[in-house]
Amino acid sequence: MKENKLLVNLRLFKRAFGVYRYRIGLLICTGFLSGLTEGIGINTIIPLFSFVVKGQDKPTDMISKATEQVFTFLHIPYTLKYLLILIAVLFVMKALMTFFTNYITDRIRTDYVKRERSKLFSMTLESNWTHLSKQKIGYLEKVLMGDIAAYSAMLTYVSSTVILVTNALIYILIAF
Repeated sequence: MKENKLLVNLRLFKRAFGVYRYRIGLLICTGFLSGLTEGIGINTIIPLFSFVVKGQDKPTDMISKATEQVFTFLHIPYTLKYLLILIAVLFVMKALMTFFTNYITDRIRTDYVKRERSKLFSMTLESNWTHLSKQKIGYLEKVLMGDIAAYSAMLTYVSSTVILVTNALIYILIAF
């Protein structure tokens, strides 16, 4: 029976990056927080328009009401000045989360590349000379330099996908 390609890829990913599961979990959390701060930051612009356009009724959407309730709960005046500060803080948090997400991804990738290249090089040095003499020239270099880098790129794709999916989910939740 032919196995599902998704399951095969997930097993391969787990085998390659299972050591980094806690960092990948942190990566998912920072991606989620990044999407959340961006979604809330974008949606706090809605109440901003009610301050800019005079004579307009108060916004009745959930985000505007929630923003006003947060200000009331924190005993902060619900004014244009403080709303702009909140928006700026949310976008700075988004930038920090994006930086932290990229940093974690790069750390995992470089550690993976270093670990795998060292492991394969050590295995090559410990290998049987008759086996090595039958190999094509340049094969080891291709594996050490090209293939490992390509496998590590898979982590970047997964990271980007996580961020894209969380951003989409946050926007869908906030929009509805």
